[in-house]
Amino acid sequence: MLSNANGNFSSCEFKWNGCGLEILFGSDIWIGNCNISNSTADYEVFTYGEGCYPIFSYSSAYPEAGHNTITYNNTNVIAMEDALPEFGRSTNNPGNNLIFGHAENCYDFQNISSDTIYMVKNWWGARIPQSSQFYGLVNYIPWLTSPPPEEGDNFQRSPQNQKTMQPTDDPGVSPLSSAYRMNKNAMELMLDGLYSAAIDTFQVVIRAYPNTDPGRFALNHLVMAYKAVDDYSDAINYLTNLISDPPASSLLPYAYYHKVLLLARTGEYQTALPIASNWQLISVWPSSLLEPTLIELGVIYKYGLNNIASGDSVFQQFLIQHPESHLAFLAALELGVPYE
Repeated sequence: MLSNANGNFSSCEFKWNGCGLEILFGSDIWIGNCNISNSTADYEVFTYGEGCYPIFSYSSAYPEAGHNTITYNNTNVIAMEDALPEFGRSTNNPGNNLIFGHAENCYDFQNISSDTIYMVKNWWGARIPQSSQFYGLVNYIPWLTSPPPEEGDNFQRSPQNQKTMQPTDDPGVSPLSSAYRMNKNAMELMLDGLYSAAIDTFQVVIRAYPNTDPGRFALNHLVMAYKAVDDYSDAINYLTNLISDPPASSLLPYAYYHKVLLLARTGEYQTALPIASNWQLISVWPSSLLEPTLIELGVIYKYGLNNIASGDSVFQQFLIQHPESHLAFLAALELGVPYE
C-alpha cells in the first residue's frame, strides 16, 4: 500500500506482505492500533528505500505510530532520506508499541537518514533493548519494562490529523488488543510450521497478560506448540519454571494441569501422581481442569502404576461427585457400569 497523503491508519493489519505501507514525500500519517507482522520483505515499517518493504518512510515523510504490534519481520522498521518517523516521543505520542522478534542478523530499527529517530516508551519484548538492535541514530531510551497499559489500546489520534490522543468510539477495539494480536500471530506461525517463533510469542503473552483470557489461551496453545514438535521435555521445564515463578497465581492451575498431562504422556507417573492426587491443591481448580485431572489420576493409577484398585476408586468417586460431567461416561466405561 502506497501513501503520499495525510490521514490515519487505525486498527489495520499488514501481514505476510512483500510490500506493506510506504509513506513518501511529506506525508503526515498516523498508524495506530495496527498489527504489522510476519513480513516476507526486508523491512516491515519503513520511511523510504528501494524495493519492497512492510512500512517505509522516505523523503521528508513524518509518520507517527503508537499502540501497534510490530513483530516477527526481518527488520521491523526502516527510515531513509530525511524521513522522520516517530514511534514515541511526547505526551501526544507516548509510543506504547510492542516491537520484537526481528530476524537474525537484522535490526529492530534501521535509520539511514541523518536525523535522530525517536522510539521511546515502547516495549521490546522480554529482553532489555540493546544498541545492537538499532542501526543509525535512534533514541529508544527510556523504554517500557512491561507491555503498555491496557488503556493505551483504546486511544487513537484524532481526525484532521491533530496530534492529540482521544478515546476511540469503535467498540471493536479491545482493551487487550495487543494480547489478542500476538496470540493471533502465534497461531498463524503455528499453521506455517514456525513453532519456535510461536512458542516465543505465546511466552511473551503469558508473562505480559497472566490474569486475562489471552494469557490462559496463550498457555494452553503454548503446550500445543511444544507437543506439535514432540518437545515434551522443554514444555515440562517451562511449566516447572512457571510454577516456581508465576506472573500471576491465576495461571497456576493451568500450569499444574498441563504438567500432569505431559508427565503422564512421557511415562513419569510417579512425578505426576503427587500433583494429581493433591486434593488440597486441585479442589479449588475450575471444573474444566479439575474433572479431566481426576480422570487422568485414575488412568495414572490403573495403567501407569498398575494399581487397579486405586484407579477404580478414583473413577467411582468421580461418578458420585461429578455425575453430570461430560467426562462421567469415561469413568463408567473404566468401571464397566452403565452410564445414562
